[in-house]
Amino acid sequence: MIWGKGHGIQKILVNGKQPDHLPGEAGFFSEGRADLVFQNGFLQLAPGKQEGVFTDAFRDTPDFTHLTCWWNGVTPAGTNIEVQARVRSKGRVSHWLSWGPWCTGIGRASVNSADEIAAVDADELTFAQGNMGDGVQLRIILRGRGGVSPLVFGLGCTFRDQNRPADSVEADPLPEQVLLPAPLYSQMVREDDMGPVMCSAVTATLLINHQGLDLLPEQLALVDYDMRYEGYGNWAFTMAAASAFGYETCLQYGDLAKIRSELSQGRPVGMNVTYSNTPEGKYHYLENGAANNTPGHLMTVVGYETVEGVEYFIAHDSAAIGDENCCRRYRADQLERAWTKGMLYLLQGPYPYEAPYLPYEAELILREREQPGLFSLETNGEALILRPDFYAVRLAEQGGGIVAYAVEEDVIPLPDHCRNTSANRKFYYDAKVTVEGRLQLPPEQVAAARQAGKHITLYIMDNDGLCRKGTVG
Repeated sequence: MIWGKGHGIQKILVNGKQPDHLPGEAGFFSEGRADLVFQNGFLQLAPGKQEGVFTDAFRDTPDFTHLTCWWNGVTPAGTNIEVQARVRSKGRVSHWLSWGPWCTGIGRASVNSADEIAAVDADELTFAQGNMGDGVQLRIILRGRGGVSPLVFGLGCTFRDQNRPADSVEADPLPEQVLLPAPLYSQMVREDDMGPVMCSAVTATLLINHQGLDLLPEQLALVDYDMRYEGYGNWAFTMAAASAFGYETCLQYGDLAKIRSELSQGRPVGMNVTYSNTPEGKYHYLENGAANNTPGHLMTVVGYETVEGVEYFIAHDSAAIGDENCCRRYRADQLERAWTKGMLYLLQGPYPYEAPYLPYEAELILREREQPGLFSLETNGEALILRPDFYAVRLAEQGGGIVAYAVEEDVIPLPDHCRNTSANRKFYYDAKVTVEGRLQLPPEQVAAARQAGKHITLYIMDNDGLCRKGTVG
């Protein structure tokens, strides 16, 4: 499917359907071997195979200057997915350029991938020496372990021509205004190291929780972190992480008409922006901007309206300090200029097929030991021993993560249109892990909560997407 003249999207695998250019349903072929099959709505390795490659047909496109890939999938422990593309420019075809191996566990990382025609910088492909593309071919590599396969549900790419504005067409008459009852999160009140730089994960968490889940933003951030460039803002990794929780997602270069269309169908959208909130700032001026200056930021658009002849979009901008301060009304003309790369995060709904191995929430039982606030942990009937360096290795080795807890209290008051979730509470991140692998909460915090007759809800979030949740009485 090609959408618009100035930008577009190719959907190769979507809704669990086999690409129409491939004959039959028995399997896909790579170098003469039946490596991949469709089963239960997912592309996966054939029995006995440890690696398989699906290569799409080469597809003609309108001219483009930028391209990025997206994919939906589930990666059990030890497995991964790698998406690659090659592009055509002036009759020449590039090498296969990679978005890097991806998984929900440790090991996902973008790569330095370039040749004389084009290069991929983390999540976006651009051309050398002012060239442009007019064709693209995708392939995806599935790598298994011990007879277990990753599962792929969606694959595609999106592209744009920076020299030509999009020629999109408004849908049938849209509502005059839309305001969706979406969640609202500030990244600035989250875990100290992650919070200020995890706007991408916060945006994706909002989109997922709008669909009915109840994640904490740190839970998604732990599985979208790019270990090469050491950040949480890789577009492709973020949407892949969101898909790993069971949702159909994609990236798309778009325009304001596309945003209005998505909102009118009840779906908030994430968008990238670069702005300053004063006319004298470094970047495009965005009146009422939550950040002072940001060279790159993600936020969520939840509505639009026209007031006295001026169009506005309603954004949940996580750069504000405090959840209650994140709802902002931005002028459409200013927002469009600040939308420097034209990227959208789109999440359309849950998989229509049941996917095993999704990250899940487990019950956590805390048993207090020799001193107040010192707990042994149990989950699924077994003792849970945390690594003493649980925090230190959270972005580097399996078995790390984050502990967060909240004292039972009224949730943070939000604007009327916003929906409260578990994340809308005051969280603390000062729990410690002992050398024996026990959990130590501040004794004074535990004593104060008990004296007030309040519970403490505790979350242990692993760096593979698992969240264990328990209560201290």
